[in-house]
Amino acid sequence: MNLNLTEFLSERIDEIISQLKETNTAFALSDKRSSQLIDDIDPIMMNEKRDMTITPKDCMNISEFFEQELVQEGITQEKLYKQGYLDCVKLLRMLEVIR
Repeated sequence: MNLNLTEFLSERIDEIISQLKETNTAFALSDKRSSQLIDDIDPIMMNEKRDMTITPKDCMNISEFFEQELVQEGITQEKLYKQGYLDCVKLLRMLEVIR
């Protein structure tokens, strides 16, 4: 893939995610909760010791973190699909392939 196209797509995805944070309540709440949870689980994830202890609360936080990430991924995928469709139609109209 052309570097310019890859860069364009990456920027477009970032724009869509930013829009979701502003306009989609479920996404925004999930993103906020993920940020809170990452503060709690980051020390566990960065621990390089082989003999660490994880509490039941840590396990619940890790599980909830991944659940929140799945919520965000689902919302993002749906939005990206819809936006890709709209962008494709817009491009085809600009190229006068369709009216």
